[in-house]
Amino acid sequence: MVALESRLDNVVYRLGFANSRTQARQLMFSTPFPRNGRKVNIPSFLVKIGDAVECGNAAAKFNSSRTLWTPLFGEGFLSGWILKKDNLKGVVKSLPMRKT
Repeated sequence: MVALESRLDNVVYRLGFANSRTQARQLMFSTPFPRNGRKVNIPSFLVKIGDAVECGNAAAKFNSSRTLWTPLFGEGFLSGWILKKDNLKGVVKSLPMRKT
C-alpha cells in the first residue's frame, strides 16, 4: 500500500492537480512535474518524506480553468500525509499509513 500511495501520479492526484489517477498519468507525459526543483515525468516515481511536488505548466493551465479538489474535500482528502502549501505546491510530510 505504501508503494502504491507513494507513486508520483497518485501524489499529483491527491494534491488535486488532476481529476483522477489516469488523468494525472496523462498530465505527467505532457508536462513534467517538478519534484524538489527537478522535473520528473515518470508516473511510477516514488516520492520520499520531505519531497516538494509542484504543478507543471500544462497542469497549472488545467487547474486555472477548474476548481481544485482540496477545497471540496478539505485536509481529509489529502490523507494526512501530504501537506498542501498553496494551490500549486505540496510537500510529502510522512509515509502513508493504513487507518485501523
